[in-house]
Amino acid sequence: MPLLDPTTLALSPRANRTREVSILVYILIGLCLALAGVAGLQMAYMFYIDRLDRERKKRLHGLEIRCKALLQRLEVAEQRIEEQNELLNTAYLEDEESWADVIDEP
Repeated sequence: MPLLDPTTLALSPRANRTREVSILVYILIGLCLALAGVAGLQMAYMFYIDRLDRERKKRLHGLEIRCKALLQRLEVAEQRIEEQNELLNTAYLEDEESWADVIDEP
């Protein structure tokens, strides 16, 4: 009897069917694991996006507080400039025609 006799390698139809089913089971297990991996990646990405959102909200809140403080400083500075302009206008109020006379004199 030869080692590779074709009659000994042939499987019965029932054995062939169970072999196909077991291969399909392994394929389905691999597919389930791949889908679980994709779902895990999506979950990790969602956590990452959520963390970025929280950090941006904190940053935006800090910028809004800084903006309010800078607006207050700007208002105070504009008020001081206005007061200084009024003080200069009252202290150095001169007639504009006198300047014309000074320029015209040789």
